[in-house]
Amino acid sequence: MKGTEGDVSERRNRIETAAIEVFSENGYAGASTREIARRARVAEGTIFRHFPTKKSLFIGVIRPFVERFFAPMALRPIEVILDQDFDSLEALVTQIYDDRIGLIGQQPELFRMLAQELFVQDELREMVFAIVQERLAPRFAVVCGKLQARGLLLRLPHGQVARIIVSNVAAYGLARHVLMPDADWDDAAERRTTIALLVRGLSPPAGEGSPR
Repeated sequence: MKGTEGDVSERRNRIETAAIEVFSENGYAGASTREIARRARVAEGTIFRHFPTKKSLFIGVIRPFVERFFAPMALRPIEVILDQDFDSLEALVTQIYDDRIGLIGQQPELFRMLAQELFVQDELREMVFAIVQERLAPRFAVVCGKLQARGLLLRLPHGQVARIIVSNVAAYGLARHVLMPDADWDDAAERRTTIALLVRGLSPPAGEGSPR
């Protein structure tokens, strides 16, 4: 009996691994259960014994990623960063940049799938945004408030500041590790330029940086 349970678990693991590969390469719409079955070395019907539909298979592989990988691996390091007391905007942006780019580089296939499907899968988008809103938004608001009080950050809404930083960093990370991983990247130069542009754009103009 134990051997049978082990076989079932091993087949399910192969299905989930193959599903991640196929979904990340082709997106949800372009992925086929036939191709997933081929890569998992199982009959297509075996997939549907574990997952009744392609949608349930997609949610079945992406939900553990969001809950067990995305949450602990993606959120805990950034929570530690946001719990610090920064003496400059550059220090904050640099730590966020290095942490997020490193994270994308560790699991580019999963992030490709997540990035693609966030735009079309309402359930997935709501799941990710709820986690970010609950765990990161309050911390980021505290950091922004302190920097603004010291005249080191433009007095913009905290959510807008987060979107500016995250969208720029994520765009480079996805281009570097997902869209064009084989291009001739100068990572050090890209890092310097991105951080400098973000700091310059979010810093108060000269003469307007003193606390109010």
